[in-house]
Amino acid sequence: MTETISLLPSESGKTLREKAEERAREIIADIPKNLETRPPEEIRQAFYELRVHQIELEMQNDELCRTQTELEVSRARYFDLFDQAPVGYCILSEEGLILEANLAAAAMLGVTRDGLVKQSFISHILKADQDTSYLYSKQIFSTGKPQVCELRMVKKDGALFWVRLEATAVQNEGGAPVFRIMMSDITAGKQADEELLKSQKIESLGLLAGGIAHDFNNILMVVMGNISFAKMLLNPKDAAYERLTIAETASLRAKELTQQFLTFSKGGAPVKKLFSAANMLKVYCRLALSGTQSTCEYNIADDLWDINGDDDQLGQVMTNLLINADQSMQAGGVIRVNCRNMVSNEDDDLPLPSGKYLEISITDQGRGIPEEYLDKIFDPYFTTKETGQGLGLTAVYSIMNKHGGHVAVASSVHSGTNVTLFLPASTSLAKTPKMESSKIITGKGKILIMDDDEVLLQVVDAMLVHLGYEVERAGDGTVAITKYIEAQQSARPFDAVIMDLTVPGGMGGKETMQRLLAIDPQAKAIVSSGYCHDPVMADYRNYGFSGVIAKPYLLEALSKLMQQVLQS
Repeated sequence: MTETISLLPSESGKTLREKAEERAREIIADIPKNLETRPPEEIRQAFYELRVHQIELEMQNDELCRTQTELEVSRARYFDLFDQAPVGYCILSEEGLILEANLAAAAMLGVTRDGLVKQSFISHILKADQDTSYLYSKQIFSTGKPQVCELRMVKKDGALFWVRLEATAVQNEGGAPVFRIMMSDITAGKQADEELLKSQKIESLGLLAGGIAHDFNNILMVVMGNISFAKMLLNPKDAAYERLTIAETASLRAKELTQQFLTFSKGGAPVKKLFSAANMLKVYCRLALSGTQSTCEYNIADDLWDINGDDDQLGQVMTNLLINADQSMQAGGVIRVNCRNMVSNEDDDLPLPSGKYLEISITDQGRGIPEEYLDKIFDPYFTTKETGQGLGLTAVYSIMNKHGGHVAVASSVHSGTNVTLFLPASTSLAKTPKMESSKIITGKGKILIMDDDEVLLQVVDAMLVHLGYEVERAGDGTVAITKYIEAQQSARPFDAVIMDLTVPGGMGGKETMQRLLAIDPQAKAIVSSGYCHDPVMADYRNYGFSGVIAKPYLLEALSKLMQQVLQS
């Protein structure tokens, strides 16, 4: 029976066979001619050695087969890991052509893997960032060390995304230099960083607003109060009365500007109440577009949830967006306002907790916003208009944040702009507010007013006296408490206290209220301020106050509030 040695089915196997045959011929040539004269024991030993060599070769062949199988399994496992990795991998030639790419890299760029191979890697990088890529690759070769950079790439559909590239220069099997690149999508992190930066910019603006708003509103209070009194001394038909009315209107507009600044500050917390979104939208659309060539086209769902928010601040949001939409259309046009209920969940690509929201979109037909400006539009003082302060969209962003909502903008040049607001909704039934009368309501009682501004004290004193009240003044909380105790002991206590929340260098309204309640748990007090760092104005009842009024205010508003507080 003849046994044969199995060899690996490869070109190297044929070479091995040829070498084995040559060696066998040499051995045969060396066999002595008188082999038959050799002792049987010697012949048996020779055959034994040959048999051992044969078995050894077979075992080596089996081992080689097992090793090859393991290598093939390992290679398959490597390619599985390579393809299924959560990050993109690419191998580039020295010229920057893609030699290999895994499935993750292809998915990131929105193309097939075959569509990547032999393509220029830099063609998938945003044009503005291609210089960064060039310097990056140059640094790899000059230093010989792995390099890391961040830049923007472009998907097949034109969408941008941020990547972190980690690259190493190595040599392939032929000794040619190649790049091994790992791509990680960092878009979410970049967006979070941008949101944080916007918040920090707005916070800085808030500090500026807080520094000027208190004093500015005190000045406005004095101006508006004196205008109101001057009008009372004149006949409405008098020419001076009309001029004073114009001045009063201008003062109210200055108040609105201050409120816009305060939106960015910690003191600009929304004073929330339940109201109808549909009514708010229609009212502010009509007011914002009054006197313009633009019109609104509504698509508002009938079953809208209500909003628990600050209707004045949200009205400011709508006004700013509608004015922007109108100004983007030179000859006017149609602005579409859509509003519907929506439920957000974790699967939505929105930076919002799961819950119920109102989705409000404002779409214009204007000139649009260039792509390079989209990430700057919420920055304070950034504007592409020839006129304007660049605060409108910053205010929108801040107000939406303080309401726990979100604002998204989509735009392209010559195709218009769409702004979408997401506001937390309430499923409670809104209470329809009663129409308030504009008449002045007189009253009786003893009122203590506390403020650090002497001129403002004189104006509020005159207002209250005109309404029929007896008034005493205090410059800070310490004096107010002393007067309050003296009034109690004299059996002629104060019926109410009006106090400023912020008194530089003295006791302000918050601490004063705590001490008053310790003296008299039934004390009635109104907190008044043009600015505050605390949430007292938005949540005044939890701090013991019976009412709140923001400076500057008119006589009518003060008269109504005094009646409400004294009758409560």
